[in-house]
Amino acid sequence: IRDRYVERSMTIDLNGHVLKMTGNSSVLRVKKDGPHPVTLTITDSRPQNPHGSYTGLPAGGVITGGKGTDAGGSIHFVGGAVFLENGTTLKLEGGTLTGNSGSSIYIGGATLVMSGGTITGETVGVHNNVGTFTMTGGRITGCSDRGVYVYNGNMTMSGTAYIGGNGTNQYQYIETADIYVHEPVRKETGLSVTGGIIEGKVYIFFETSDMGSNDNDNEKALKNVAESVVKGNGVLDGHIRVKMDDTPGTAVDYNTVNFIDEVAKTRTFQPIFVKGDKRARKPDDPATVNGQAFMYWAKEGASEEWDFVAEINESITLYAVRTPAS
Repeated sequence: IRDRYVERSMTIDLNGHVLKMTGNSSVLRVKKDGPHPVTLTITDSRPQNPHGSYTGLPAGGVITGGKGTDAGGSIHFVGGAVFLENGTTLKLEGGTLTGNSGSSIYIGGATLVMSGGTITGETVGVHNNVGTFTMTGGRITGCSDRGVYVYNGNMTMSGTAYIGGNGTNQYQYIETADIYVHEPVRKETGLSVTGGIIEGKVYIFFETSDMGSNDNDNEKALKNVAESVVKGNGVLDGHIRVKMDDTPGTAVDYNTVNFIDEVAKTRTFQPIFVKGDKRARKPDDPATVNGQAFMYWAKEGASEEWDFVAEINESITLYAVRTPAS
């Protein structure tokens, strides 16, 4: 690393140790050098290595102490742990990023692929500014303002990825969340959850208003956005809010229902409008799998059948109850 810059593709193995910045910049700044793509890979070959001074964190390597880099405009200092310049890539496979200023990782028109590791104890875990964030594993948790902030970028979650327990700070005018998506240009969200778990709150904000005069049509449009977030085997166990522009009364809030069939290994998702019909729609009965016939849906931790006439006032998970294997 020359002058704190990563200017050629390389792999950094934390090897269970601490990489700490004592200066006033990002710990690592990935910079495109000429026409060649630059990819930084961060791994940790000794994830079991304990650190007495980092009690409460996962064992293994740690990246900490970064002050961030001035991204210009209104963004200012971001990417305390890793600052990705336009056209570069970071592959985060291990280690813990914590105790960095601004945001842990800044994606400035770049690409982050997170398959492992933990981001925790930051103000913002990942700041995606017109970039691409693919999360297939690892954890983002314990970030005080936002776990992930996406500004007109793309984010996909799948596999064993986990985001939860973020947005613990409470402000009067700033929405905190596990994932906050700000869309100043597009009219559909760049967030897609096909696997993994979001355990908390998702906020989607469209800056450009496209609201009509018909409230029913507007609610339907916003609900379509909410329904489009989680697909396939993704789980959103929490709350989702969709808002169009700053027009008063345009924010639409949903509780969430996850239908999980552990035998068939399927998951489906429904947003439930907080101010509308609060009943879940009963899915089609799943087919028999491995000799186990479907019986009914039951709430997590309960054995009795879920009553689909009941109102839902909180986010819940319903599990498929099946007969024993024949």
